[in-house]
Amino acid sequence: MGIGVGLYVFLISVSGTALIFYPELYAAFSPRSDILPGSDRSDRLDLPTLKRAAERAHPGFEVNWIWDRKGSSELIEIWMSDGVKQQQCLFDPFTGRDLGEAIPKTIQFLNWVKKLHANLALGRAGQLINGIGAVLLVVLGITGAVIWWPGRRSWKRHLTVRPRVCFKRLNWELHSAIGFWTVPLVLTWGLTGIVLVLAKNPVRHFDVVMAIPTDLAGMCYTLHVGRFASTPIKPLWGFIGLIPSILFITGVIMWWKRSATNRQVRFR
Repeated sequence: MGIGVGLYVFLISVSGTALIFYPELYAAFSPRSDILPGSDRSDRLDLPTLKRAAERAHPGFEVNWIWDRKGSSELIEIWMSDGVKQQQCLFDPFTGRDLGEAIPKTIQFLNWVKKLHANLALGRAGQLINGIGAVLLVVLGITGAVIWWPGRRSWKRHLTVRPRVCFKRLNWELHSAIGFWTVPLVLTWGLTGIVLVLAKNPVRHFDVVMAIPTDLAGMCYTLHVGRFASTPIKPLWGFIGLIPSILFITGVIMWWKRSATNRQVRFR
């Protein structure tokens, strides 16, 4: 069970870190909508000509929608279908040249990562699974802190990492120290995740609907996604978002080493 929950946390951690930079990535990979600033609209091709150009560029497809942006220098977005597959492409309004997908594969992938983090790309069922995962994350944080406590005499030694020790010890100290210093963050992500799931899925008990107040949900969203993080510190916040993944990796290494030792003892 621990490995399964850890894999879930790893997936959510990595996808959440990527989404910290979602606005910048979206802007970087989005196609420009303008091509010839200041061009005279009278130079543009008419819609029937653009329709024929699109169908020549995509044999077997039939145009079912042309989004004619009003700006004189903006690209034309044309939707086409072959009865099974739908395509959305951008066209030069002056030459009829096909300029590629209106929503590039990179943007589609970013949107998929967003859905993966929000609901595991499973809709409402995924949101509920995420709610359970958030509860388990809180449980892991609390039980991890309890297991970590080494006693009053030696607890200070577990707050730092000594680089000049063997790999097994270094991995253990990394897991111990990172876990201690970041348990408040882990608990924050788990608790705010629970609130966000409940905000989208109000609890109904008989005729009473227990909903999360909008202000509370907004505050939890800000804490959960680091919306307060300005551009200069976004890389730092992104690294912090990877901490659960690092704890998972160091935890798996400890589990693997322990399992290997037990197997050696058993076969002697």
